[in-house]
Amino acid sequence: MAHPLAEYQEHSRFLFFRQTGTIQTDSLEQMAEVAVALDYLPRWTGKNVVIPGTGGCVGVEAADSCAKTALHLSALSPGLLKRLREHIPPAGNMIRNPIDAHILLLDLKRLGPVLELLAKETSVDLFLISLHFDWLQDKGDGAHAEQIGAYIAEEARKHIGGKPLAAVWRQYQPTPKIEATRQTVEKTLIQARIPVYNGLQRALTALSKAEAYYAFQEKEKQ
Repeated sequence: MAHPLAEYQEHSRFLFFRQTGTIQTDSLEQMAEVAVALDYLPRWTGKNVVIPGTGGCVGVEAADSCAKTALHLSALSPGLLKRLREHIPPAGNMIRNPIDAHILLLDLKRLGPVLELLAKETSVDLFLISLHFDWLQDKGDGAHAEQIGAYIAEEARKHIGGKPLAAVWRQYQPTPKIEATRQTVEKTLIQARIPVYNGLQRALTALSKAEAYYAFQEKEKQ
């Protein structure tokens, strides 16, 4: 049985965060990840996120991760799915959010038009590009992955209509070459003020807390 004083302190803490809009984090690392989102991204409200890129079974993980935060996977309309198919062939590519389409990163000419289509959707508030470095390393021994990082840093924002954009990565093979490639891409994105996170749960948690902070401020203005 919980001690009454402990229950009171916990309730008081809950009310403090709820009434002031102060962001509650669970660690210094999470605090830094939220701070990056607040510093790098434009102010926005809206909980619907679209996750294009590559990941392998990213759909289940994305759904589970969103369920643990206040964010939601954007529901893409039938009309949009039809238009996406003009750029993303069916073989080996999923176009229902998350858009698990490796070809978008292998052939970067396809990525810009796809981002533009998604940006026009009112159901999309936030972009989170997924990068799987174990897969990306194979093309050009990491050189193509670095080109992807440069594209996201320099070109991607031109196609998203001013909506916030972040990146998330995964790496399972701890090989020095893949590690070096990942660090180079991370540095490129950070220099371009694009938040980049290790894993979907950490990314969605940080972005969810940033969005909740902006939503609280907007509510206070009313």
